[in-house]
Amino acid sequence: MSWVEKEAVLRVIFINSFNHEEETATSDIITVRPEQVQSLSRMALLDFMLILLLLFEVGSSQEQIHRFYKPGQNVILPCGLQSSRGPQCSNIRWLYKRDSSETKNVVSNGKVDQSSQQAARLSVNTNCSLVIRQATSEDVGLYTCRPFDNERFDVHVYLSRLNIFLFDQTRDVVTLECSLLRFEGLRQCRQNALRWVDDTGTELREGVKMLNRGADCFSRLTVKRQSGNNRRYVCQYVNKENRLDIEAEYTPVFTGTLTTQEQNFTTPGKLISSTGGTKVNTKSTYLEAALNLL
Repeated sequence: MSWVEKEAVLRVIFINSFNHEEETATSDIITVRPEQVQSLSRMALLDFMLILLLLFEVGSSQEQIHRFYKPGQNVILPCGLQSSRGPQCSNIRWLYKRDSSETKNVVSNGKVDQSSQQAARLSVNTNCSLVIRQATSEDVGLYTCRPFDNERFDVHVYLSRLNIFLFDQTRDVVTLECSLLRFEGLRQCRQNALRWVDDTGTELREGVKMLNRGADCFSRLTVKRQSGNNRRYVCQYVNKENRLDIEAEYTPVFTGTLTTQEQNFTTPGKLISSTGGTKVNTKSTYLEAALNLL
């Protein structure tokens, strides 16, 4: 039961109690049998116990949600508000922090804070959910929806980004890297939280190396170059229940071979095309290196 539903139940109980007291006060004097008194007392006690239970649950109703995205995707972060009349977003704040050191306000009274660096890509929909357009690595972190400026009703949304790219290649092998960037306040990434599968769905274990760094997850896959056989490799993030949360795929293009001289340009972390040889990154430092070889 959401906090909004709990609040509605409490209102019904209080209204019914008020109506009952009003009717008793305005009605004529009647005779009540002892068993009726006991029945009314039990009903009142049950109502009181239900109120205490609901108040206890509302007081600890902070929710935690995990959302994932890939570069350039649009993301919707739920606030958990549902109402037949429509939620009152004017009572909503959205807070953001990348780590535990600083909390930034991105939405106040249902409106995007224009002083936020993300403001141009943020909006609030009719459910008071936070919408992030074309999410980047700068959007990773913890987002908190706070209704009525009351921390008891906080909804915490952890936003993580999955990416896969060509890390390195030589004459014989190609190395792919998969990364999951997460809120720095989370626990250290679990061993084997990232796994690799091929285009047949078979999990790959050979050539896999985990490189976790704090809360962030990193994994590298090294495979042999196979000219004319462009296989698809998929990186998956699985949660502690071993359920798939998100995946990304990459298909290396093996259409040529690298010469000894061209291998000098195979720099870690650079996207390289092997069509007709290696295409050097267009940054000036690499162009200068190429000119020096001429």
